[in-house]
Amino acid sequence: MTMKQHHVHVGLDATPWFKALGFAAFSRVTRRLWNKEIKAFERQDRAGPPGPGKIVFTGSSTIARWNTLEQDMAPLTIIRRGFGGSTIRDVIHYANRIIIPYKPAIIVLYAGDNDIFFKHKFGMDARAAGDCLRDFQAFVDLVHGALPGATIHFVSIKPSPSRANLWPMMADANARIKDYAASTPCIHYIDTTNAMFDVNGQINKNLFKHDMLHLNDDGYARWAAIIKPVLAAAHEPGREL
Repeated sequence: MTMKQHHVHVGLDATPWFKALGFAAFSRVTRRLWNKEIKAFERQDRAGPPGPGKIVFTGSSTIARWNTLEQDMAPLTIIRRGFGGSTIRDVIHYANRIIIPYKPAIIVLYAGDNDIFFKHKFGMDARAAGDCLRDFQAFVDLVHGALPGATIHFVSIKPSPSRANLWPMMADANARIKDYAASTPCIHYIDTTNAMFDVNGQINKNLFKHDMLHLNDDGYARWAAIIKPVLAAAHEPGREL
């Protein structure tokens, strides 16, 4: 099994070594797994450097697997920089390589899903939602330290059938981040939550792939219908920061 494959199975068969390793050490180990992906992004950038003022989508596998993102957001110009299994802290770790250099006008972040999943695995439920907010605030500070005019949109952490037991913590994190965004300039919260439930108030399994974690085409279509109008209203083409 390769390191990347091992990472894919984290949480499915690795709970004992999770706790033995410790959360901080685990985070350091997993970050090494993305070096190949990050370097691939950098090669892509050298071959065709993106101009300033575009929209960067970043975060975990929900962004990385959104294969129709560029099409769904057209005519907005998108730079997709998601990497699967990542947390908010991981995005912070790589921001100076795959976000800041592009000088984007808008950054769309989807993360927090894995943050809460991993904290739960380490028995850290009580601090999971608060840590999501604190880590997002750290991300905002980093971005605005380099790009003070950038607008940051946080896409709400989604409920999923495979992590339904974690939804109360995810909803708590969403509420904290929503409140923070409402009182902070240039920060916006995009709420996709209601679109993920069916008419009976249950998480809609028809919006997910067979793993019941990742969105399928119908799920992404619902997201696009919510996210695109927000970005279209906010975007000023060619704006440099």
